[in-house]
Amino acid sequence: MKSTNKHNGQIVIVDDQAINLRLLSEILSEEGYKVRSTIDGEQALVSIGLCRPDLILLDIKMPGIDGYEVCRRLKATPEVRDIPVIFISALNTSEDRLKGFELGGVDFISKPFQRQEVVSRIHTHITLYQTQRELTVQKADLEDRVRERTAELLDANQALKGAQRIASLGNWEWNFATDQVSWSDEMYRILNQDPQRTVPGNNAYIDSTHPEDQNRLRQTIVESRDNLQPFSIEHRILQIDGSIRYLHTLGEIVVDKSHQATHMCGTIQDITEQRQTQEKLEQANTVFESTAEGIIITDAKQHIISVNPAFSEITGFKRHEAIGQNLDFRHSIQHKPSFYQTINQALLKEGLWRGEMWNTCKDKTVNPELVAITAIRNPQGELTNYIMVLSDISSLKKSEEQLEYLAHHDPLTDLANRLLLNDRLEHGIATAARQNNSLALLFIDLDRFKDINDSFGHTFGDSILKLVASRLKNELRTTDTVARLGGDEFIILAENIQDQSEIITLSQKILSIFIEPFAPNNNEIFVGASIGISVYPDDGDCAATLIRNADTAMYQAKNAGRNTFRFYTSELTAAATDRLQMETALRRAITNNELSLHFQPIVDPSSGKTEHLEALLRWHNKELGNVTPDRFIPLAEATSLIIPIGEWVLRNACQEMQKLLQLGYPLNKVSVNISSLQIQRCDLPKLVAEILQETGLNPHHLDLEITESVLMDEPEKVLLALNQIRSLGVTLTIDDFGTGYSSLSYLKRFPINTVKIDQSFVRDIPHDPNDEAIARAIIALAQSLQLGIVAEGVETDAQRSFLIKENCERAQGFYYSRPLPPERLIDYLDAKQKTENEIQPCTQQ
Repeated sequence: MKSTNKHNGQIVIVDDQAINLRLLSEILSEEGYKVRSTIDGEQALVSIGLCRPDLILLDIKMPGIDGYEVCRRLKATPEVRDIPVIFISALNTSEDRLKGFELGGVDFISKPFQRQEVVSRIHTHITLYQTQRELTVQKADLEDRVRERTAELLDANQALKGAQRIASLGNWEWNFATDQVSWSDEMYRILNQDPQRTVPGNNAYIDSTHPEDQNRLRQTIVESRDNLQPFSIEHRILQIDGSIRYLHTLGEIVVDKSHQATHMCGTIQDITEQRQTQEKLEQANTVFESTAEGIIITDAKQHIISVNPAFSEITGFKRHEAIGQNLDFRHSIQHKPSFYQTINQALLKEGLWRGEMWNTCKDKTVNPELVAITAIRNPQGELTNYIMVLSDISSLKKSEEQLEYLAHHDPLTDLANRLLLNDRLEHGIATAARQNNSLALLFIDLDRFKDINDSFGHTFGDSILKLVASRLKNELRTTDTVARLGGDEFIILAENIQDQSEIITLSQKILSIFIEPFAPNNNEIFVGASIGISVYPDDGDCAATLIRNADTAMYQAKNAGRNTFRFYTSELTAAATDRLQMETALRRAITNNELSLHFQPIVDPSSGKTEHLEALLRWHNKELGNVTPDRFIPLAEATSLIIPIGEWVLRNACQEMQKLLQLGYPLNKVSVNISSLQIQRCDLPKLVAEILQETGLNPHHLDLEITESVLMDEPEKVLLALNQIRSLGVTLTIDDFGTGYSSLSYLKRFPINTVKIDQSFVRDIPHDPNDEAIARAIIALAQSLQLGIVAEGVETDAQRSFLIKENCERAQGFYYSRPLPPERLIDYLDAKQKTENEIQPCTQQ
């Protein structure tokens, strides 16, 4: 029958017979014991050392070491020798039992096992062992407590004295029956009395009190005794050296069983430091609450624990909104993270940082503040707090900015004055020298402005000057500076000048603002201007020289008839005059019918067939003669004349292509070059669609050529325009590929059909292996991307052979034909039809 009582404890069974192990384990487990078992004595020693059981059942006869040896080793080990060992054995002789008891065993259980015997014996020995172990622990604990209490009692008096000394606290007792008063040692020190000379008593105590407090102290003690009530009083003592200290005295009545007062006892404590600290705290709190500067107190982790009213007034954050926030909750994007890192490093190293900081207020504004942050450490050197003091300096900043602005700007026109101009000019010269660039200085003087002042008065003249300043600012780049030197003299500083054409264009823009009349107070008047130009570094390397030379050039412009410009250097002036003449002629080129188109065949190098043409613009002026494209195309770009000229080219190219197709010539496409300005400043897709409809040309016969630089400028806008053009059926070619900002991403992103190899990579084939490698790579790239490929600048048969070998689709160049006017193009096409399969070099010019 199984027992219903469950026992606690852990038992290790050691027996080399598995059946015995299983039987004992089942019996003991059913009784609630935790059981571990092993068949080997060595393993048993390891297991017992690890689990420290409450009892061990040990078989005597086992292979290896027997049960006696296991028991002997256990009893030799201090950690486990107290664990009871019960031997289990079929042997039952008195010799065996005696040996087991001598080795430390506590009992024997005979085999075969009787369940009740096993359970009873084991329960008895485990209970005895657990009780003994608990008594041992209690005894050791009691001994420890006795030792501790003894030590406490021995040290109590010394500890009390030490505690009183630390707390500046003394105790006293007044026996009413004997009228004797006793003091603790600390009382003598507090009252500054000599224990060898002073007899404790009320008189000695009261006599040491400040004269102004003696009556109050004496009355308090008397009332306490009469009313049997405790008392508490603060008073002063006057020491021999005349110094004053503050004491806090407590007293209490002691009564006997009959409720008669027998004693009065109490304490006195020197509270001078606390009183002084309290006064300082009250003063600091008054300052904290009433100061105009904002104050923030944080803990060691910079979490805000207190702010004063001024902080809320300055920032808009109320006290409860700031407390708990980290000190960085007002940081602004005005400062980089490195700025705040520098502050923290200074606080860690020096404990203090002062400076200006832009912080965010509750209304999201960012205000400048003068800030001082101090790190607070305790006597042990541990960081405990941070204190930030801040002042709103936004008004001061505005005043400084206004003063700074007034110091550097002309009050009439709001332009830069001479001081600011000199500063920017010197900075511009330094930058230009470092970057190997140029800058230009344009000295502007109004023509006959004195007559305006004399005729209409200075107020009217001032109105003219302000209008001139406004128009000048509207015409300048954001990087340019316009300044008024005084009177009717203005100077423009133009930095990062790449070539002379930019200066000429800027000068023409400035002169153009004087074309329209000025109308202050509804009085229209025409004003002209003369401009003198000096250029760094050619005309000077310092501000004073450049201004002086620009002034000299301005007088040259005056002498040339006014309302014009002149360079300080005569050669530049001549070049500017030539460019101005060319621009004037170019503006009339379309209306004077001076423009024409030539067409250069684009050929299949393998078959010699001409199926493609490129339209090229030509200009002939009766005064200038034939002007090459490399001269007038950049001028057209700089003056935006390329927009109407480009439209003329596109329209005429489509008309000529339509005529050729109607005449039956087997041509596929005509290529027309497009400027970036045509994409940026006009609706090119709309223009292309209108011209195709107007001329009747099928969109599939039109190809537009763009350079890589076009793709760089406003790529999103360019991508939209090119996609719209492609949707019309028009194809697109990248011209001069490899000479600009070549990028495979352009070929992938933009809707390009064909790549044209620039002639600079074809010209030296086959003599330059590098050019061969580049041309070969571009051809392979186009083929891999399934793009068309055209090589331009082909002039020799060796170049043609190379292109055939590399499977280049099309080629163009003087080897096949120079650009031809329409009438000679027809002759060329007729001749090609007769010799369709022959490819002969072109010898005609």
